[in-house]
Amino acid sequence: MMSETKWNNGFSVGIEQIDAQHKTLFGYIADLENSVENPDDRQRWSAIHYAIVQLRDYTRIHFSIEECLMEILGYPGRANHVQEHARFVNFLSELERRSITHNDITENEIVEFLRNWLQDHIAVSDKEYGRYFSNTKTFIARPTGGTE
Repeated sequence: MMSETKWNNGFSVGIEQIDAQHKTLFGYIADLENSVENPDDRQRWSAIHYAIVQLRDYTRIHFSIEECLMEILGYPGRANHVQEHARFVNFLSELERRSITHNDITENEIVEFLRNWLQDHIAVSDKEYGRYFSNTKTFIARPTGGTE
C-alpha cells in the first residue's frame, strides 16, 4: 500500500483561506492514491483519470486566487510563481491525456510526482508569498468605508 499524502500544519502559509484550499489539494492527491489501489485495471485507470481531472480543475481555481492576491499585494515573486503554476497545469493536462492511454507512465509515478510537487511547491514557493503577505496583512485587513 502506498503512503498517504496528508496535510500538516508545517505546510501552513498563514492565510486561512489558502491553507483550506491547500488541504483540498492534499485531499485530491489522497483520492488519487486511493484510486491506484483498485485491483481492476480498467476501473483503476478510470478513477485515476477522474482524480487527475478534478485536481487539474481545482488547481486552476486555486492558482487563480493565489495569483490575484499576488497582483493586488504587489508580490515581487509573482512572475516566477505564475510560471511554476503554468508548468504544473500543463503537466496535469499532459497527465490527463496520458492517463487515458496509460502510455509511458505508471500509477505510482503519477502519484509520487504530484505529491512531491505539491509538498515542495507549498513548502518553498507558497511559504515565500505567505511571509510577504503577512507583512502586508494590515493592508488586507484595513476596514473600508467610514470616516478617518
